[in-house]
Amino acid sequence: MQPINYRMHFQEAVLDLLWAQWTSLGAPGNSVPYSKAVIDPEALILFTCTLGRNDPRVFDAMMSWISRYQKSLNAGRLKRMLSQRKLEGGKVFSAVLEALSLTEPKWNSILSQPMSEVSEPLYHYGNPIAGQEDPVFFSRGYLRPTVEITQDIYNFNPMSPSNLIMTLRAVFGVNSRSEVLTYLLTNTEANSRRIALDTYFLPKTIYNTLLEMEMSGRLRKRIQGRAALYSLKDTFWKQEFLRDKADVMWFNWPLIFRILERIWKVLAKLEEMELDSIDRAAEAILLFNKIEDDLNYTFPLFMLSNDLNLTPDETAFPEFYSFLNKLLIYMS
Repeated sequence: MQPINYRMHFQEAVLDLLWAQWTSLGAPGNSVPYSKAVIDPEALILFTCTLGRNDPRVFDAMMSWISRYQKSLNAGRLKRMLSQRKLEGGKVFSAVLEALSLTEPKWNSILSQPMSEVSEPLYHYGNPIAGQEDPVFFSRGYLRPTVEITQDIYNFNPMSPSNLIMTLRAVFGVNSRSEVLTYLLTNTEANSRRIALDTYFLPKTIYNTLLEMEMSGRLRKRIQGRAALYSLKDTFWKQEFLRDKADVMWFNWPLIFRILERIWKVLAKLEEMELDSIDRAAEAILLFNKIEDDLNYTFPLFMLSNDLNLTPDETAFPEFYSFLNKLLIYMS
């Protein structure tokens, strides 16, 4: 299999993942709605602003969804994802915000993202017809046809555990309580530092939220060494919000999407270069060494059962890609 096929196969699998998640959230599409783990809307938006540039339909579905649900988005979390995980969608997302005329104060820090210094096609293939470029995207350095927002966005399904964050935000508001409860519903127990790290809130915010929620009598606190571990005391919340899907998982989507961005960039680079199997092996080993710690943090159980020991020979790249295939299946 040639490098171009690796890249295309990986890209198609990632776009299938994007479509499944957007379909679950209410965007019109033919995909089966995503159900493996809780969807993170902010992370999904930023990732669609990078890999979604390979599919104009999913990109525009995202824009239409944001137009309807922007009040349910947490700008602070999104900004921390950009700074902590170095996701690459910030500049494109700022163009999306401006094109949708979303000028609420909460978006100010995102709208102030620096503009591209040179014009480039927004989509990775094809160009808009001259004179039909969207003026807002053009002013931000991206060439694309005029934006047309569709109204065909459905209500997200509140019964679906994958939409748990959106459901809890509808009940409790766009705040740390929704994310803390989501995290505790999908994890056995955790301390405030780990919850803050995985939900992209400030540690002090999560610490204070847990103290307030503890007064409800619904949380259990267990001291282990110098850390306080929190869990849900009874099954009320799981019965109410998870129903018969108690095994829905929590994934750290900002970190996952950053990993997938890095993989895609390497595969795209290899497509452009004429390398022999040994040089491709070296690239695969280098990439895996860079992402291994993040993979162990995000998918500890998967990594335990899928140990990868690449040797610098012609088998390395196919073995690495087989590993990626398994990973994509696991998260899908």
